[in-house]
Amino acid sequence: MSFEIWVHPLARRVEGERIDFYYRRIHQNVLETVSRSDVVWTSRLMARLSDTQWHDAFRASGYPDDQARRFVAKIKTKVAEGLKLGEV
Repeated sequence: MSFEIWVHPLARRVEGERIDFYYRRIHQNVLETVSRSDVVWTSRLMARLSDTQWHDAFRASGYPDDQARRFVAKIKTKVAEGLKLGEV
């Protein structure tokens, strides 16, 4: 068991497998069950999606191209942050 405590852009605090996310809204309690391993696993899956796949998903949802590009850029940033949790 690791007892490291550190700060990460995706979370307020990471302590071992426990993550304290910045999210403070409805259904916050659901995030209490999400571990570091869960975030890394999900981020690895999402990182496999191509730009075309991301843009197709937003286009199919009716988002204008400029807004879709901003969302995709933000998602990719968050995926990269999630992947960094696996580097520690």
